[in-house]
Amino acid sequence: MHRSLCTSALLLLLSTTQSVAQNKVVVVPLLGDEDQPSTYQQSGDLNNALYDIFSHSSHPFGTPIGPSVIFNKQSDDTALEAFLFSHIRIRGLSAEVSAPFCQFTLLANGSEPSYYNRAGLDNDRREDEVSLWSVYQNLPKGVYEFRVYAWTNSIALDVGLDPNGYGGRIIVKETR
Repeated sequence: MHRSLCTSALLLLLSTTQSVAQNKVVVVPLLGDEDQPSTYQQSGDLNNALYDIFSHSSHPFGTPIGPSVIFNKQSDDTALEAFLFSHIRIRGLSAEVSAPFCQFTLLANGSEPSYYNRAGLDNDRREDEVSLWSVYQNLPKGVYEFRVYAWTNSIALDVGLDPNGYGGRIIVKETR
């Protein structure tokens, strides 16, 4: 059993190589794998500012917050996947409505993804670990900007990504 596990790990190591430069990782298959490599890009630190979010945003997903990730999509026939793993904190929500909340979505160029999830905070839970995931299919090759968008039904004060500086990141992957 142990020998089999070591052999599997060695084969995995031999089947890929990684190139890391400026927060970009390219995984290159070897050993005759016909698939093209997947390309990744990650954000830097997310803890750069606090934002006040207002319910009258003209964008259906709210207001962009935090730093962005710029991703250069290389092919027309691939999908883009974006992930956020981080803490999010709000200082408070106004009591303009009976159940105020603030929700978060990860978007490319502010457009609705093919598949996605949202996370939310309210006055009972003002900080939490969140995972956001968005998938974009049928996008042409080109440059895309990924950001977190925050929407509220009231006023959300001092909204911050990765408020404790734990290393939360946005990671974007071109899926082949």
